[in-house]
Amino acid sequence: LQCVAGCCSVLQSDAECVTQAAKKIVVASAGKSDKYPLGKAEAMVRALEADETPSTFPAMAFREQATWILDEGAAAMLKK
Repeated sequence: LQCVAGCCSVLQSDAECVTQAAKKIVVASAGKSDKYPLGKAEAMVRALEADETPSTFPAMAFREQATWILDEGAAAMLKK
């Protein structure tokens, strides 16, 4: 495996490599699904507050790096 972003020589996934090379990470979540009305809100709790690891919920790896843009629905279950 070769780094697709040219940032390293370590064997890692393309997603990890591109993320490490990114200048800015923006995560946006808006709207609500009729089938899973709390789906995005639950996902944002897992990404931002729950006891997760990148292996159990990959988006949590961006907690400190990303700019998070959430609408009221997506942020509905957050404590902060």
